[in-house]
Amino acid sequence: MRLLSTLSLTLSFTLSFTLSFLGETNMEITIITAVDKNRPLTKTFSGGVKTGYSKQKTFTMKTEAVENIEQLYELLKQLADDPHSAVIRAAQVDEDHQPKRRTTNTQWDGEAPTLREVPRRWFMLDIDDYETDKPAAEAVAEVVAGLPCSDADYVYQLSSSYRPDGGLLKVHIWMINEEPLTGRQLKIAFSKTIRDKSPFSAAQVHYTANPVYEDEADPVGARVHLVRQSGEARIKPARISEKPPEATRAQLVASGSVDELEALDGERGRIGKAFVRDLVRRNRYALHHPDLVRLGSAFKNVGFESDVGAAVVAAVQDPSSGHKFEQCWATYGVGDHQCGFTTIYEFGDKALLESGYDAIT
Repeated sequence: MRLLSTLSLTLSFTLSFTLSFLGETNMEITIITAVDKNRPLTKTFSGGVKTGYSKQKTFTMKTEAVENIEQLYELLKQLADDPHSAVIRAAQVDEDHQPKRRTTNTQWDGEAPTLREVPRRWFMLDIDDYETDKPAAEAVAEVVAGLPCSDADYVYQLSSSYRPDGGLLKVHIWMINEEPLTGRQLKIAFSKTIRDKSPFSAAQVHYTANPVYEDEADPVGARVHLVRQSGEARIKPARISEKPPEATRAQLVASGSVDELEALDGERGRIGKAFVRDLVRRNRYALHHPDLVRLGSAFKNVGFESDVGAAVVAAVQDPSSGHKFEQCWATYGVGDHQCGFTTIYEFGDKALLESGYDAIT
């Protein structure tokens, strides 16, 4: 009886501690601050000339916890006045290791990852170039009305490049969900409503600073606003079945799997010019480092040469991404990136596969 009582107490404590830990983690926000204070993490306007975001590599990081949408709103207002800080979804692997780069995978030089993906209850949607002649608040409400969480409370921050006379809405919309969501679950939830899904990636920077106007006042004034509706978003996490990694062509060659190798080469031969053109059209200049690594790894793993991978990656890489194909090609397919045709078809239309007559080499 004493053993059962002790076991029950232990299990109760463990479950309570685990739930408490997870609760804290999924409502935490990782704030990154650039080491180089000479280059702000926002756009700068001087003499009518706009300077884009600086590409910073090294940051100090800290974790802040929020409990509700009001606290998220207050935190974003504070960060709006800090031109050197921003936010990411990932959690730090080692909070004592400072400063550091934003990495979720082992790097080409052998450096261990500094970040890990964790499910979060909060998320941010990046709306860019939404054509409208309405005031910002009305335009944002119109966008939110088309989302699967249209009745949720939200914070919106007008992007640093937004101007009220521009005819385009550029805004970040922040929400809190009832349940924590991974990046993949967010991509599924917003697959039909949000074009730019890069903010769902663990290490993707969420820019939070107001723009810097050196010789004039900000034409927008307050950029961060809280809108109350019916409470937290109620997006149900999609169930994602983890499939075993697809064998790469190099692995099939090494194992002498002749039949599997022939099947892989046959399927690769069906990926023709029409498919690749469509893949590029769908993703032109839209992908950031995590998705570029996945797509590049997939092309390498199924047997395409580096020149094909380089051409595809260059065509879909967001200009602001610091991804360097020449350095990353060697690490494509390593570790968690043993992806293949499934990943390629995620970015392109499988219906456009060819019989082989126009196949690329």
